[in-house]
Amino acid sequence: MATKTIAPNGSNDITMQDGQFVYNSGVKAYSDILKAAILTQRTELQLNPSRGIPYFETAFDSPLKVRMWADSVRKTTNSFPWVARILDFEYNFSDEIQDNDGITHRNGLTYTLRVLTDLGVATVRSDET
Repeated sequence: MATKTIAPNGSNDITMQDGQFVYNSGVKAYSDILKAAILTQRTELQLNPSRGIPYFETAFDSPLKVRMWADSVRKTTNSFPWVARILDFEYNFSDEIQDNDGITHRNGLTYTLRVLTDLGVATVRSDET
């Protein structure tokens, strides 16, 4: 069965052209799925103690548990049946980071994830999310 996703734009919103959805397929669709999973790990799931990163440890413990986030990303990534293995997963957390528009953000997290899938290599980078 071919995997197909609605293509996200640069703001991770649905992409439409001439009133029609734009779709991605193959490895690009896998990258879209991985990107959505990582963004979820960075936001909603870390606040739910029954899934993702435990809320109590991340909200009330210092310093920020970036390793817990990374472990959660690895676990989620490996749960997809089309993932053969994680090739590389590099991440960095810094007090300040500059985005592609030159805006400085506090507590910046950057990452690159490369995954071997049944269709080839899928790559997800924080500067694309």
